[in-house]
Amino acid sequence: MKEKYKRFLSFIMIGILLYIAFFWILEAFKTNLIYYVSTKELNEKHIDKIIRVGGEVKAGSWDKSRKTFILGETLDVFYKDMPPVLFQESGDAVVEGVYDGKKLMATRIFAKHDENYFPKETVEKLKTIGQWKRNNPLN
Repeated sequence: MKEKYKRFLSFIMIGILLYIAFFWILEAFKTNLIYYVSTKELNEKHIDKIIRVGGEVKAGSWDKSRKTFILGETLDVFYKDMPPVLFQESGDAVVEGVYDGKKLMATRIFAKHDENYFPKETVEKLKTIGQWKRNNPLN
């Protein structure tokens, strides 16, 4: 076999391998993709994938015994674990899970907080050394 022909075949083989690797990477991205939808979109479309929905937790809706709460105006959410520390009623949250048409079965809750948040321990340490200057009603 001529050297030119061997080089041509090796380029073809490398091209095929790169194509297969690129295809596998794209498929991995497709299967691990999580969509963010609003509560309105959730009611209009049927989505049977893992999704993220954001909104305000309705005041008085967190039921600790049933582990449910209402996100936005009407979305019922079931979460089997304890919610994050910053999770609170009338606070913002992003919920990840599967929607069955009636209720969102949450697997994760991301509690949003103020960008100026400081943990209480940090505030106390800063106050003791006289470095706390911000007047923050949250702390």
